[in-house]
Amino acid sequence: MRRFVEQKLTPLRTTTFVVIVLAVLAGGAGAEPSASLTPHTAEYKVRISGVSGILATSLSVDEHGAYTATHAVRATGLARLLAGRGRIEEQSVFSVDSGALIASQYRSKDELSREKGTIQLTFDSQAQRLEGVIALEDAPEVAIDSELTGPLFDRVSVQYQLMLDFLSETHQQVDTPISDEAVDPDQYVIFDIDGNKTVQITRIGERSIRYRGDTVRALGVRHQSSGSSRKTELWLAPDLDYLPILIEQYRKDKLKLRATLRSYTPRVASGGD
Repeated sequence: MRRFVEQKLTPLRTTTFVVIVLAVLAGGAGAEPSASLTPHTAEYKVRISGVSGILATSLSVDEHGAYTATHAVRATGLARLLAGRGRIEEQSVFSVDSGALIASQYRSKDELSREKGTIQLTFDSQAQRLEGVIALEDAPEVAIDSELTGPLFDRVSVQYQLMLDFLSETHQQVDTPISDEAVDPDQYVIFDIDGNKTVQITRIGERSIRYRGDTVRALGVRHQSSGSSRKTELWLAPDLDYLPILIEQYRKDKLKLRATLRSYTPRVASGGD
């Protein structure tokens, strides 16, 4: 077993569309205490470079205030014939303290891409440590043991911090960073097997988008890592607690991925869920 003691990981090969879908949801930090997340389920239709798939997401909360978010992708159409009946599932467990999301656990299981395998992470905010294991097929197992030097999100929990930000910062000016006053952008980092990524979030206006036969108002944000030719635009619907209703990813200004919301169902908490 190789042991990993730095926060930055050695870059791995680019994964297939099912991994990219799970990685494009990203946001900022620094919401107000009044913001709260609504437990729900949602489903997106996904297309990337002509290949189709379905992204299903869910968010629940227990009696102790611990949230569990699950994102799962399965291929459809020709992609399913080529990839089989497997899927990719990612799950994040986190809490919210004064509007700030604190990740505690993350796991993923990949049965579809060229990098099949599992990832398990534990975020210990008290000890300021990140520990876990990356076990991919055809690659040495990597043990993670590194210091948490600042806020660190996994690629599932980060979407919900973005939603929290918008729930409490709806009057912030368009075309300015979401959290330029609330948090140092250098402290906003997403953990990823291709290397931790620092991203800047910018508002890009609003537009009307069709959803289930109606026209829905959506607010746009763009995120892009420093020096990257890839940028992602997310259109968030205020009427759906700022859930992304449309996600578009561009590389060198060419559209590569589109995920369109096709169902959203709020869940009534009962018995701690």
